[in-house]
Amino acid sequence: MVGGGVAAQWVASWLRVPSVLILLPLGILAGPVTGIVDPSALFGDALFPVIAIAVGLILFEGGLSLQLSSAKVVGRPVLGLITVGVAITWLAGGFAAVYLFGFPRSVGFLLGAILVVSGPTVVLPLLQTIRLRDPIGPILRWECITIDPIGALLAVAVFEAIVDTESGFNPFATLTGSAAVGITVGVVGGFGLAAILRFHLVPDRLHNPLTLAVVVTCFVVANILSVEAGLFATTIMGVVLANQRLTAVKHIAGFGEDLGVLLLGGLFIVLGATIDFDAMRSVFLPSIGLLGILLVTRPVVVWLCTFGSKVTNAERAYLSLIAPRGVIAASVGALFSVSLQEKGIEGASQLAPAAFCVIIGSVAFASLIARPASVRLRVAAAERQGILLAGNDEWLLDAAGVLAANDVSVLLVNVDGDPEEASSRGVLSYNGPLESEDFIEAIAGVGIGSAVIAVESETSLSFLVERLSELLGRENVYAVAGVDERRPASARAWGRSAFGGRLDGIAHDAERLWDVEVVPLAELEDDVAAVIPLFFLAEGTAPVVAGQKPQREAERAVVLVVS
Repeated sequence: MVGGGVAAQWVASWLRVPSVLILLPLGILAGPVTGIVDPSALFGDALFPVIAIAVGLILFEGGLSLQLSSAKVVGRPVLGLITVGVAITWLAGGFAAVYLFGFPRSVGFLLGAILVVSGPTVVLPLLQTIRLRDPIGPILRWECITIDPIGALLAVAVFEAIVDTESGFNPFATLTGSAAVGITVGVVGGFGLAAILRFHLVPDRLHNPLTLAVVVTCFVVANILSVEAGLFATTIMGVVLANQRLTAVKHIAGFGEDLGVLLLGGLFIVLGATIDFDAMRSVFLPSIGLLGILLVTRPVVVWLCTFGSKVTNAERAYLSLIAPRGVIAASVGALFSVSLQEKGIEGASQLAPAAFCVIIGSVAFASLIARPASVRLRVAAAERQGILLAGNDEWLLDAAGVLAANDVSVLLVNVDGDPEEASSRGVLSYNGPLESEDFIEAIAGVGIGSAVIAVESETSLSFLVERLSELLGRENVYAVAGVDERRPASARAWGRSAFGGRLDGIAHDAERLWDVEVVPLAELEDDVAAVIPLFFLAEGTAPVVAGQKPQREAERAVVLVVS
């Protein structure tokens, strides 16, 4: 399952589609179609606890991406969506379920509670595929991560009210009590782990295993103390670690992202494999009607919760379209369906199939409409078309000037060089520490999408490649090898080789003479050894580093003429 999940996400990234569109059909193929994967046989009674812990870990990873500084901008809309929005969605879904399915009112409102969540297992992969501008991207991220524990807790409160009618059960007390327990455990766990790392109480090699152990422990402890408090605990723990100042947690965040990829793939394959086609067929039409009610309710919720904020109408329209249901709704629906059937509650057998139908429909709708709607409504972030050049060689400075003169956004990173050299060529330069937030803001402000590094020092090269890979992705970082005979002929060990390796060995040779020019691509002769293509340019697109990608759309080439 893990291998198939990773492969599906790789294919999705290659096709530039949300991974859920590949993962869910793969799970259906592996489960009910071929019978290769049988989750009940693999996990037995541990199926739902395993899913719950996996979702808790995904919420922890999501919490690590939430900065409280962004909450100042998106706080009001998000707070509305996870409070007023949840209440409206619950009531609309509950009344619709009672009317469409003929459920008893208690079961109908339980299904409505199950389907209020818009979880990170679906939304976060969408945000990785589609870059959205602020504030809509952060709003969706905050909503999907924080609404999962709230929705799960609401469903538990309704469920307990159904099965515990004689003891004076108080749903509000359950909600507030579990939330308080989860928040407390998450805060203690987050700061406790940060303190352990801050005072070097464990070796570096145990940081990631320790983090995993602490997250799972907090999840279990919170659930023992109060029903379904574990999701609150893991989410809050991630937020605490991301925003504390006791110790650096970048390595933990990277581990969390890797773990999230593995868990996401496995979860959706398990979800697809648990589908019962016969049961779903019996509730298909009313489920489509329920999905329609939820889709119509979402714009009302968004408009109410963003009224008076700085969110534009186009952004409201996009938020109205993106509310897919995820793994939490599926697992809670299946668990409660089994429990209510054992108690002989009318309509319990249809609870899980109905939830699955709505989940699949909402996932398919959001996945298919997310990209075209972002373009149509103009909420997608502009493509990063700038290029970063790191180094002090004269040819690199000349190339930066030529690119800037041809309307390419360029940021020059001086490595022990003279900042005035860049400004004399009309090029923006950055001269501060590369670990700082200022560097990240400079990259975002210029719109940098790729980088070329040309430095002689192996240490500097390795550091620059790693740092820029964190910010731009390793596939967008290129390196030029130096003249040190002790190192490989190309820089592939540190980054992608720039310019097809044709500049290796002469990049830092001060005795060679050259000129950097722009020539029409049609006049470029590939067999001329003294003319080395550096970048290919086309109107309205990012510059392409020569030797790496097809040049079919290019119109001009920036070349280095060596004499």
